[in-house]
Amino acid sequence: MKKIFLIMQIFLLCFFAANIVYGEDTYINIGYIRLINANTIRIKGNVSTPKTLTVMVAGSSNGKYMSDKIIYFNQITPTFGDNNEFTIDLKTAYTIDDNSEYMVRITADNAKEVNEKLLGYELSYGDVDGDFIITANDAALVFAYVLDKGKYPLDEMQLKKAAVSGLKEISAADSACILKKTYDFSYIFPVEG
Repeated sequence: MKKIFLIMQIFLLCFFAANIVYGEDTYINIGYIRLINANTIRIKGNVSTPKTLTVMVAGSSNGKYMSDKIIYFNQITPTFGDNNEFTIDLKTAYTIDDNSEYMVRITADNAKEVNEKLLGYELSYGDVDGDFIITANDAALVFAYVLDKGKYPLDEMQLKKAAVSGLKEISAADSACILKKTYDFSYIFPVEG
């Protein structure tokens, strides 16, 4: 009986020590990726826990990452703002061709998954105000629209970005989904799958 108790204590000690060392899973949300000039890519997003990020940019074909066409690979520790938001300007040694497709991948230690997005992707679900980050302000804009469409109108692009619940019309459900995304980076909007 004492051996079993001792083994359980050792197991629990190892379990808690592992959680202290490794911590919780990290979630990364890429909100915005744009080509600034022929050699610079700007990435905005946020993470659940600030840490060093591994960023890769590679050629892409039909939305698939091509590991044999990597044009940028580096570990970056960005400056984090409110809600662990970050902005990274990547300077590549290669000229980025406007007619080619590129995929940006970001990961970190303990990342729950690799986050990737096509360069130049225009529709960022949930980013209703267009500041490239999903915040409570986006949810508030949608909720105000639901309460009084005449007083708080949204333009066509804002309506597309607000339609995250998968319902036919914009509703408080869309606002709730956007708000959930602001505190749960792992949350996937129903419209995305």
